[in-house]
Amino acid sequence: MENKRANLDITIFIIMVFIICIYALANITAYKNKLELKLTSYTQVEKIQLEKKDLEYSLKKYLEECLIESYFEIIEKKEFYEGQDIGGIFFLNKIKEDANENLINKTKKCIKEKAKKDYDIYITQIIRELQKEKFLEKLKKEKFELNNEEEISLKIEEIDFSKEEVKYRKELKTKFVFREERLLNWNDINKTLFCENEECIKNLTKNLFFLDIEEKTESRNNKNITYKIYNFISLKEFYLNGEFKKISFEIKKLEKIE
Repeated sequence: MENKRANLDITIFIIMVFIICIYALANITAYKNKLELKLTSYTQVEKIQLEKKDLEYSLKKYLEECLIESYFEIIEKKEFYEGQDIGGIFFLNKIKEDANENLINKTKKCIKEKAKKDYDIYITQIIRELQKEKFLEKLKKEKFELNNEEEISLKIEEIDFSKEEVKYRKELKTKFVFREERLLNWNDINKTLFCENEECIKNLTKNLFFLDIEEKTESRNNKNITYKIYNFISLKEFYLNGEFKKISFEIKKLEKIE
């Protein structure tokens, strides 16, 4: 009798051990599956973040290239200031109130044109990524915001990213800071022209532009016209029209007429 009871206890013990082992294995398998799913999701999120950074880099290049090209065009055509002709000499009157707006509009147009060219090339490729296609489509259709405050910012809203079960919707944005790009904005150019001492000029143009100031006096219509010529030359070379070159311009500022 005692042997039979002992055998029954052993059998129950073995069954319990077996159940515990199955339970443990089930938990280990479930944990492993959850861990693998978590790691997979994490990997997909990383891939999405890399794709987002890649598009933000592209956005930054569009803004930089177009803004610098537009800046150069406005500088060349002297479209950023109003002037007055005195004795056949064109002098600065004031910086135009719409100079920033003009820069923004030219930059927008440039971004649209560049994106359209890139889009037309991209859709001919065999392998394409939907978010890159949507990115270019938004740019070429001007579905973006370009704002000018202390810096010029560019933003695209609601780009969809997805990798398997991971979905992500996020805006893309970048900015252009004139001093970081080694350029003077219109306001700083204006301040430089009205500096009363050399220290003021150095503070505004340091590491950005070399400035040579020449004073001249000319006789026109029996009057002596005294003025200064401000020659600005950028220290940095920019890629413009297929070559690297410095941005240079001059502004004549009337001092006195006697």
